[in-house]
Amino acid sequence: MSFRDWLRLFRAQTYPATLLCVLVPYLHRHPFDSMALLLSLLAIAIHYLSFGHNSVMDYWYDVSDPNKSHHPLVKGAISLSRAHVVVHTGLMATYVCLALVTSRSASPTLALLALLGYVVFGHAYNDGLDKHFVHSWLPITLAFTCLSAFGYFLSHDGVDLALALILSYAFLNIFYQIAWEGNLKDIATDPVNLLAKMTHKVEVEAVDDGQAYVVHFKRSALALSYGARLALVALYVAWCALVGASLPSLVTSAIMLAVATYMAVKMTKPVLRARRKDLLRYMSFCEVGTMYTLLFLVVDYSVALSLAVFGLAYFVFMNKWLWGDVAPRV
Repeated sequence: MSFRDWLRLFRAQTYPATLLCVLVPYLHRHPFDSMALLLSLLAIAIHYLSFGHNSVMDYWYDVSDPNKSHHPLVKGAISLSRAHVVVHTGLMATYVCLALVTSRSASPTLALLALLGYVVFGHAYNDGLDKHFVHSWLPITLAFTCLSAFGYFLSHDGVDLALALILSYAFLNIFYQIAWEGNLKDIATDPVNLLAKMTHKVEVEAVDDGQAYVVHFKRSALALSYGARLALVALYVAWCALVGASLPSLVTSAIMLAVATYMAVKMTKPVLRARRKDLLRYMSFCEVGTMYTLLFLVVDYSVALSLAVFGLAYFVFMNKWLWGDVAPRV
């Protein structure tokens, strides 16, 4: 057992995604202050422990998945009992800290309700719905949408148009990540998979560095992917028209959105032929582009640029260190 094994268990490489989920709404028309720094640190605990919780609760499914044989729990680098103690003790402490933070917020009641939503929906997903509910995208999408609302209510004292657009974007972003990307990644192994029901046939081929998929999609699957991406583009246009942003922010966010859309198109074909390793890489770039679109629209450009540089550097370094590639082996 090593520190690196724990970081793999926590899926540490994607911490910037959770950071931006809670921090971007907080920073809308608000400076980067001591609370923003505290949120950045708490986001480490939120991400590491919630994703660690998912790894622990999915153990009995992962042991039979050949794509998960390198995971620290599956290969025995960390014992399941020890992981339970660390993850659940850490979660309790993190929830207490987050609840205390709401007392310093602009809208304490709304912030606390949003936090409650994140905890309830997150546990519903991790504790079984991710493997037993064909629409498992719903609880986890609601969980991270609530986390965004939590960040917003820490610095804002009510509901407005900006909140509606930010939460709609967050909801669609997570929906796409789970309903399309997550289900596509595990389409050959998940016991319950929405996307698998939207295919005519799934073929798995052995290749030198893992598996390759040949997926024959139904039109409903293509509609799901393209519909979600078009909705994200529509929200981008709505923000530009109704809220506005500086020219550098608009240009940078448009580039990010174009990158994300291009990667989404590469994963959305009537007959998709790709190595699983390549799909993970497409998903990484798609998720980064989608998250950074909202970052540069909502947050002051200099702060957004700093967060983007930090996030990319962290993501690349952690993936290389933990998994030996730019894309994680998850």
